[in-house]
Amino acid sequence: MTTPGVAPYYQQLVDSFDGASTVKASAQFGHHVVSVETSQRQRLNSFLQTMSHLITTDDATPETRLLVVFREDTDIPVERIPWRWHSPRLSDGAVTCQYFGSSHSLLFWNEDTKIFVLVIAAVTEQLLTRPEYMRVVLQGFLAELSLDSVHGGTLGNNQNGILITNRGGSGKSSLVAAGVLEGFTSLGDDFLLIDSNVRARQNHELFSIFKTLKLAKSSPAWSSYAPHVLEEGEDKDLFFLDSVAPDAMTPRQKITAIVVPTVGAKFSFSAVGVDAVIAALAPNSLGMGMHPARTLQALKNLTREIPLYSMVVTPDLRPALNKVANLVDS
Repeated sequence: MTTPGVAPYYQQLVDSFDGASTVKASAQFGHHVVSVETSQRQRLNSFLQTMSHLITTDDATPETRLLVVFREDTDIPVERIPWRWHSPRLSDGAVTCQYFGSSHSLLFWNEDTKIFVLVIAAVTEQLLTRPEYMRVVLQGFLAELSLDSVHGGTLGNNQNGILITNRGGSGKSSLVAAGVLEGFTSLGDDFLLIDSNVRARQNHELFSIFKTLKLAKSSPAWSSYAPHVLEEGEDKDLFFLDSVAPDAMTPRQKITAIVVPTVGAKFSFSAVGVDAVIAALAPNSLGMGMHPARTLQALKNLTREIPLYSMVVTPDLRPALNKVANLVDS
């Protein structure tokens, strides 16, 4: 379907950054290095705070540019294209535009120039500060780079990591939280990325996107994190891991084992099959992505030829962390 005005409107958005005073950051998403630009005239504080907690690389030459425009800027002629469409994706020549109702955003990209323009409407502080909302805004951009979401956290070193994954209430976040305090490095918790590109399928690599972690007050690790709370929630509080343990974050890790924790009265540890790991890993991962079939295949590739375990964790996390340490060193 072709909509008159999509390509000219895209060009106007790109041109609006020429000569404008902008703030730029370089971010590494998987194997892709991108530059992120947004005008200083916009409401930047919360957005740049979120973007600054992506893993950044200042000396890399970007493969792709992402220009971020807030609809509140009256200099941007948004009235030329209807904001609400029946079709979520429209093309005009080499320019494609997709509408994301959940985040009130439009994503434009030019397949020839690899310049993406993200137009965000209905800007709220919550949208820009909470990673689960910011991920929704970025997911279309990430999907076009063949990057899919993985639900889980990691503990390891600067090269290798153990993926810890299961649904909420399993003790996953508590393990990650306690582990970084013990000297492990981590990609973060909940929102990780996997590169679904063919060239990356055999690497078993995951990539960091947000340096965040959410903990319930009932977590045995919560008291150590309480002075660093970024935002309180009804069930869990939000923290930046690098505020608690500044050297804990790493941009990528090769996953050498996967652990599925559950909370119980007595610690235990045993091997588990692929189906059980996929059952723990897939539901939230697929729900966070835009290409379920592609994500599921990437998750299956991730689970191949590495050890898979289940673990029962208790309020005393030391036995679980000792076992993770053994896995990292093995």
